[in-house]
Amino acid sequence: MTNQAGSMPEAGASERSEASLEIFHDAERSGEAPASAPAEGGVEAQPRKRRKLGRVEQLRLLREYEALPQGEKGLFLRRLGLYTSQVSAWRKMRDEKFLKDEPKRGRKAKPMNPLAKELAEKDRQLRKAQKRIELLEKVMEIQKKISEITGIPLKAVEIDEND
Repeated sequence: MTNQAGSMPEAGASERSEASLEIFHDAERSGEAPASAPAEGGVEAQPRKRRKLGRVEQLRLLREYEALPQGEKGLFLRRLGLYTSQVSAWRKMRDEKFLKDEPKRGRKAKPMNPLAKELAEKDRQLRKAQKRIELLEKVMEIQKKISEITGIPLKAVEIDEND
């Protein structure tokens, strides 16, 4: 058998043409028009809507794909209208155990000491009290200066620092 150029066709060419004919006949049997064939009346058919496969279906197809011998994998993908990138993505999801409920990856939360929250609250209260003391000390200094300027004596208050 020779092609239009008069030379012998490649060995893989007949396999490819048989595969495309099989896809064409599968589409005819199912009542769908293949994407490249014109519909009745010579008008091009509308492109099919994108189908979405569920996780279970993806895993089933992945198992079927991996069980096939090397030469039949491409035919399997063409027959189903899939790409190797899709199969690779499904394999990656399966390998990462995306479908199972596993703990999240990344940094683990440090175990919290039950007294840490109470300690943090006490530290906050201490800082607040220290700021208030600093403010009151400034007020006392201003009162002393006013007392010196006006000549009005202040009552001496003894502060016991041991309390």
